Amino acid sequence: MIEETWQVIQDFLAPELRAVSVRIETMERRLDGRIDGLGQRVEALEHRVDSLERRMDDRFSSLEVLILRQFQELKTSMEVDRRLSALENKFSEPPPKAS
Repeated sequence: MIEETWQVIQDFLAPELRAVSVRIETMERRLDGRIDGLGQRVEALEHRVDSLERRMDDRFSSLEVLILRQFQELKTSMEVDRRLSALENKFSEPPPKAS
């Protein structure tokens, strides 16, 4: 009787266990495929972020150069204005009277 019960359990459970095992393996393969796909997408995003970072660095460097040029031009203009004001003040004074 025990052997018959054992045999019935094996006849019923063995195919079910194999079916479950096949389903698990199928799900693992699908999951591995999705994980690989996500890994590729993450790598693509990392490359894109790196590219954007390089472009921003280039643009900031260009902007820095432009600002420094503008600052130098402003300093030069201010120096010219200072000198011109000094000359205007010098020549607007009445000449000294001869004694």
